[in-house]
Amino acid sequence: MKIVNNSKSIRVNHLLRVTNYSKTAIAALTLTFGITTFTACSNDGNTPEVISVKDVEGSYAGKANITFIESSTSPTPIPQIEVETTLKEDTIYFGKFPTDVLITNIVGEEKAPEIIELAGDISYKVDYKPAFNEGYTQILQTLDPKPLKFTIEIPSKEEGQPDVMEIEATISATDKGVFTYQDKTLKFKLIVESAKLNGKPCEGISMEDIVFEMNKK
Repeated sequence: MKIVNNSKSIRVNHLLRVTNYSKTAIAALTLTFGITTFTACSNDGNTPEVISVKDVEGSYAGKANITFIESSTSPTPIPQIEVETTLKEDTIYFGKFPTDVLITNIVGEEKAPEIIELAGDISYKVDYKPAFNEGYTQILQTLDPKPLKFTIEIPSKEEGQPDVMEIEATISATDKGVFTYQDKTLKFKLIVESAKLNGKPCEGISMEDIVFEMNKK
């Protein structure tokens, strides 16, 4: 067997290796990009439209519907609550989370109005992982809510330190959130399972279903 080891052969072999590596790299990048984006046709059938799971990001406004689980009933009817939220970088942000019903459940209807006013706007955020549905008509969010924690300071009737209420609510999500391209709507459900007041479990608290139905601004 004859081995040729001249400069021309070395340059050719090096070029072939670089070319093969470039093809492999381009293929890998194409596969990675294709996981989170999809090219679809517009309504006229001619213009391609590139969609991404990041299309769910943005500002939303709508309603929160609260119901009680296990056939429990609220002492008073619960109206739909107006809510706004922002989705960004795989997180749902609430500047004002609907906590009025939770607080009422904990302190009772008589004390609730005063405590709700003192609580002010309670912020909350929920992490999520987005993915397309099979038809690429929706973006689904796998929700990962953490406990909701907030503190309320109650002015003391006498001079001294205010009383402090530390509330912690356990929140879960059994269903995926759904963003629909056609009407730019977002719908998801959070479940308030239980609550603690100053570290002690609150007895007799009914589990809440909070269904959010919102439109993208």
